[in-house]
Amino acid sequence: MKQYRFILFMLVASGIFVFSACKKRNGETETEQKVPVKIEQVKQEEIRLLVRASGRLFPSSEQKLSFKTGGIISKVYVSEGQMVKEGQLLADLKVNEIKALVSQATEAYDKANRDFNRVQNLYRDTVTTLEQFQNARTALNLAASQLEIAKFNLQHSSITAPSDGRVLKKLAENNELIAPGYPVVLFGNERGLWLLRVNVTDREIVLLNSGDTAQVTFDAFPNEVFEAFVSEKAAMANPYTGLFELTLELASGTKQFVAGFIGKAEIRSGQTNQYLSIPVEALLEAQGDEGQVHVYENEKAVRRNIQILRIEKDRILVIDGISAQDWVITEGTSFVRSNSIIEVIN
Repeated sequence: MKQYRFILFMLVASGIFVFSACKKRNGETETEQKVPVKIEQVKQEEIRLLVRASGRLFPSSEQKLSFKTGGIISKVYVSEGQMVKEGQLLADLKVNEIKALVSQATEAYDKANRDFNRVQNLYRDTVTTLEQFQNARTALNLAASQLEIAKFNLQHSSITAPSDGRVLKKLAENNELIAPGYPVVLFGNERGLWLLRVNVTDREIVLLNSGDTAQVTFDAFPNEVFEAFVSEKAAMANPYTGLFELTLELASGTKQFVAGFIGKAEIRSGQTNQYLSIPVEALLEAQGDEGQVHVYENEKAVRRNIQILRIEKDRILVIDGISAQDWVITEGTSFVRSNSIIEVIN
């Protein structure tokens, strides 16, 4: 008659019980150890993912202000971070050369005007030909255009603030020789909205669309959350980083934002997708987006490689390696080896 004896060993350090089933056969004792574990079935969930990213804050109407013509800078009147009023003088050129060109254009116009009047009178008296009259009129029009250009260049030899705002950066200094159109001042209109530009991966960019909502926090305002939404997303990756730029638009409200603040954003995708998920306790080890778990199959533990999408709170979203019909071991994995005989104690 077969006799069975069960011996219970308690592992104090882990709190895990190991059951040992013993039986006698022909005077010899055979022992078959079973490792007690807890298991959980893989879940298939419909999840709206949360994308986390950080970036720098910019005013919505950032402008690079420059001179129409080149020359030597007489003076830059503002400093970085300075608040300015609409029409305030920010910088100007040394205008000696420009004024000389205006004077030259004025003299040329006066001469052309005198020539035209003389030829016109002669043409009325049929002393000159129609061609001479037309040539004089053309010369006058050209001189008038040259004078207008010279006056326009003189007018734009200084930079004024286009609206109330802040000097974000000063890009040139006094007495520097500067080319036409080269930025002198980076200006931000602070009456408008603010933009947070963040970078996301290719997996994340496909989850997000214009209009998706976000919440933004800043170290400068640690206890406040600012609402924002996706206003633009890049159509191609940055060739140096491989990341995609995303622009979030937010209003400053009563807060005094400063360009360059670092913001942390949580962007909620507007679309839901089906994902497989397991508890984080089931993960044996991981490197990058690769990991391993123990799957319960026919009273044994089978080690599986999985591909991880991301971790959401206490769940791991899995792309490949398991199915919704699998059960993963969540407790007792420290004592499990591949093909171990296991005892489910759920």
